[in-house]
Amino acid sequence: MEGDLTKACIDARADLLVTARASAFGLVSTAVPHAIDPDRKIPAVVGAVGTGPHSPLVASLTGLLAAGLGTDSVLVTMSRSDAEDEQALETLGSLDPLVPEAGTKVVRADTAAGLVDSLPADALLVLGAPGGSWWQRQFFGPGRRLIHRAQAGSVVAKAAPGRCFQAMGDITALGRQMRARDALAVMAHPVAAVVAEGILVGVVRRVALERTPSGTVGDAMEPVASVMADDPIETTTDLAAFLDGSPIPVVDNDGRLLGGVSVAHS
Repeated sequence: MEGDLTKACIDARADLLVTARASAFGLVSTAVPHAIDPDRKIPAVVGAVGTGPHSPLVASLTGLLAAGLGTDSVLVTMSRSDAEDEQALETLGSLDPLVPEAGTKVVRADTAAGLVDSLPADALLVLGAPGGSWWQRQFFGPGRRLIHRAQAGSVVAKAAPGRCFQAMGDITALGRQMRARDALAVMAHPVAAVVAEGILVGVVRRVALERTPSGTVGDAMEPVASVMADDPIETTTDLAAFLDGSPIPVVDNDGRLLGGVSVAHS
């Protein structure tokens, strides 16, 4: 892909980037295929999961790849002893809603190499990217090139926090010179965005407009309250209450209004 990768992901509202190699790019989740032969018959797609942050993405990709290839999907996790079996089963149970059609299996093994060796012949392996957990160090530590042991190839997945641009939808915006009474007639929420030539310049509350029905939106306008398009979705939490549950304006680096994120608040 040429040009600004961040801009391309935002413009496309991308959830996943498929790339030829792992990188530090963390705006969206990534999947890195390795040594996959598209002409090879693959009997199953196996997702190696654990308690790490990438496992939900691994599970979802396992289901999607299996559906696309018309083959079986299986989620596996490792247990080194009877004492770890309960945690292993809880891990698989927590991921089951993401891939309800997938089989599940707890593999008794002392190392991740043992787990990979237990996979069905010619299975496509999906696993999480390197991280700090013991599980991930087993896959990516020095001398452990386990992705090369998967006979049909592998996909390394790296999950990223959800971003505001992925959750945003359309939003109603008002002009500063608009009459308060006219604005009240079109407002669908307690608070609305105010723009000038596409730039977010403030927000206005219905209650403020009701106090000055003969005035303009600009007369009742408050300072800008917004999030950036590439902000994690968690940044909307505080603004949800401040804006009385109205869609939170989403802007680009130039302050241009792109859309709004609706967040439930109590």
